[in-house]
Amino acid sequence: MRGVSFFMVFLLSLNMAAQQPDEPIVFACDSTKAVCLKAGWDTNGDGELSYREAAAVTKMDSVFSFQQHISSFNELRYFTGLKCLGIRSLADVYDLRSVTLPPALEVIDKRAFWSCVNLRHINLPPGLREMREACFYHCERLEDITIPSQVDTIPERAFMWCTNLKTVVLEEGVRYIKHDAFIHCFSLSQLTLPSTLERVETRAFGTCRNLCTISCHATKPPRLDPDLLNSFVYKNAVVFIPIGSLEAYRADPGWKHFRNITEIF
Repeated sequence: MRGVSFFMVFLLSLNMAAQQPDEPIVFACDSTKAVCLKAGWDTNGDGELSYREAAAVTKMDSVFSFQQHISSFNELRYFTGLKCLGIRSLADVYDLRSVTLPPALEVIDKRAFWSCVNLRHINLPPGLREMREACFYHCERLEDITIPSQVDTIPERAFMWCTNLKTVVLEEGVRYIKHDAFIHCFSLSQLTLPSTLERVETRAFGTCRNLCTISCHATKPPRLDPDLLNSFVYKNAVVFIPIGSLEAYRADPGWKHFRNITEIF
């Protein structure tokens, strides 16, 4: 998948090559541009942010935190030198509805998108390798998320209180889901777990009472800690597993509580 990430960077570089490096970026949201200028990224002082200046930014901490009237930041994709979104980098940007992450981004730090309550969709770049605690906490309108394959661990409280989150897909490579990662995601109905998954910690999906379909591609049942799910889910959810693994799942202390387990893959 890292090759895919490099390919995305290459495509973006072609797009930027069609522009002159010192040509100013046209921002869809004037408030976003104003914060970028205030941050000092306009190094030549011409009142604009060029593609070259955006690409030179290597650090973004809490400069956007609590900034109101920012509705979009899709121009973030031109910040090609940015490897990490820092702590609270876009926290409490309540009006943010759209953002495009840089293709070379590797780390989303703690509380980076904390309470971005109007953010509905976000595509995580395939080269992303680390997500940290509460990175998408209380993004209450977020509807779906796909975790790319280089992310090893979904951290604690990563998507806590994402109350409109309906679909979660973990790509092959993810191994651990930490405690409270998806707790209070009341709308979650579909969950796809990879064959690489090893452990899901306590309350990771607590109160996800509408979870009705779980597709787990692991032939060896991943360890499920106690108090993982609402009792209603154990009774009513349908669990799809690889052919030939039903006996192992029914004997597993964590998975045996599910009443509806079906071999399908």
